[in-house]
Amino acid sequence: MKKVLVLFLLAISSLYLIFSVRTNVFFSQDDFSVLAYFKSHSTIAMIKQFLLYGDLWGFHKIVGYLNLRFLYSFFGVNPVAYIINNQIIHSANVVLIFLILNLLSKDNLKAFFFAIIFNSLYLFYFSNVHEYLVTFLCLLSIYFYLNSRLRLSLVIFLLALLTKEIALGLPLILLSINYFRNKKTTSLMPFYILALFYLIFQLGFIFAKTAGNPDSPYATTFHLPSLWRNFLFYIPLPWLTVFTATLIFSARKRTFLFFIFAILTLAPALILKNRHEGYYLYLPLAYLCIFLGLTLPKFSRTFLIIYVAIFFLFGGRKLLPPIAHQEFTNWQKDSIDNALESIAAGKLPDGEKLERDAKLMIETNTFDLFLPKVPPEVY
Repeated sequence: MKKVLVLFLLAISSLYLIFSVRTNVFFSQDDFSVLAYFKSHSTIAMIKQFLLYGDLWGFHKIVGYLNLRFLYSFFGVNPVAYIINNQIIHSANVVLIFLILNLLSKDNLKAFFFAIIFNSLYLFYFSNVHEYLVTFLCLLSIYFYLNSRLRLSLVIFLLALLTKEIALGLPLILLSINYFRNKKTTSLMPFYILALFYLIFQLGFIFAKTAGNPDSPYATTFHLPSLWRNFLFYIPLPWLTVFTATLIFSARKRTFLFFIFAILTLAPALILKNRHEGYYLYLPLAYLCIFLGLTLPKFSRTFLIIYVAIFFLFGGRKLLPPIAHQEFTNWQKDSIDNALESIAAGKLPDGEKLERDAKLMIETNTFDLFLPKVPPEVY
């Protein structure tokens, strides 16, 4: 039954791939800055700069950029390669949620149910590979830790830290799992030491930075009403109802620590004053799905009403992949195509008629990557 459910999860998840292709998902927003950087820097130069001085936006991560660099080197700007890449990682994350919950709860159906809930948060933006990969590496580290592959789990944790800073909370998640299982925590000491060294590494850059612009998208706030608004953006009231009821009425109180640490993973997004992005929820939702899977009773007829209620409170039909019955136009991509036609004809595109992504393509000087390749003349 376990293998059948995994195959079923992969089939459901793959519907996003069909939807992405039929809706013409394309490069967008920060993707063009990344492509511009790849045009002018080698892989070695990128690794050195991003780890020592920060990436395009000042963060010290590299694994996701290496993934994008690989795709760029072999597939150029063919969007299908990037769509398939993200789909594979997302599907792997869905399966890992299932496997982890199956190990911890010994309940195939409950593990399947919460894997489906997690599957609903699909990210279409190519640069969201950072969220996909950090979640994949954190979940993989948990999976190997549960299977007593501690050294491998630790190495994967290091890769997760080099993917996105939010991975720093993984040792706390492992701690809460040990607390739930009533296991000793001595095996986590290498994780704590690695996390401490990484934190010291990051703090050096934080203290070296000057105060940011208050209007910057990464400006922070600790104003309680703002924090609450941000919290409700990521955890809407129906979800909050599920988590609150679970904490109050469940007999498994030892999962409370897991819930606290899962919410703490969302903290960096909560303090951003001017930025609400759904992809910040990707890793926290993975942890919260595991929390619910650990806390709720066995998936059975007796408790079926609970799972039906959760299904509808979390979105009902929205939890299942959308279906594109026909091919849809991507108006951002249409604007890019129009701009490229003008450039190919030797005309300057009318900036006022261009959409956001077409403007970004021109501003970053990456339009040449999308123009048809002209074969060299034969003399």
